[in-house]
Amino acid sequence: MEKIEISENRVTAAFIGDDGNIHHYITPSYSLINEKKDIISYQYRCIVDLGNDHFAVGKIKEDYNSLNSKFYWGIIRVNRDSNGVVLPFQEMQIVPYLYDKISNQNITTVIGSYNGKLTYLDLDKYSESYGKQLVPCILDYAEPFDLTYENFAGCSINGVSGYLPRECQPQDVISGINLLEDSEAQMLEEYYNGDFFGSLDDTTITKFLNLTGVDVSENNSYPRIIAFRKIKH
Repeated sequence: MEKIEISENRVTAAFIGDDGNIHHYITPSYSLINEKKDIISYQYRCIVDLGNDHFAVGKIKEDYNSLNSKFYWGIIRVNRDSNGVVLPFQEMQIVPYLYDKISNQNITTVIGSYNGKLTYLDLDKYSESYGKQLVPCILDYAEPFDLTYENFAGCSINGVSGYLPRECQPQDVISGINLLEDSEAQMLEEYYNGDFFGSLDDTTITKFLNLTGVDVSENNSYPRIIAFRKIKH
């Protein structure tokens, strides 16, 4: 598969200073190249490789000058043909330029931050939630998935800590009470690994159903659950 590289350039930019005059400065600018040729349509102030042909890209808000600049981050994906050959200048914008920062997590999930709050962004291109926030950008804390329990991530909302499943459907409204407790995330991890043979309690079943749309009641025993996909890293 053709390798994609991040190319750094130096460009001259201008702004009107407090004295009303036009000032110039040299600033870095980044593009994506393949065999030393540009493959995307725009040069960005920052580019971070997120893996799987996805890139976090940063722009500066146009009404900020060089001394008071603010980056807005989004995500693009470079496209390839059926043979894995890069299609030049046919990149797609997956996530709009809305975030103060986008942190690389794994090839199917990244963390976006805005005004000090956090959210998870789905980068699984086979998911119905592709390119969307899994929860509103209101998390106070967000750890990577699989850090404590496989397919779950610890987070907090207004001081209430808990866990979100990776198969979480996009939620427009969520509070700490909707999060899975530590014991619930542990039971569900064991359940989906085939290591839990008891009965899940009604609260755990309801929480998981509301978050994912997957019914894990005892009538849907582990071998019959096909809606929950194991995330491949």
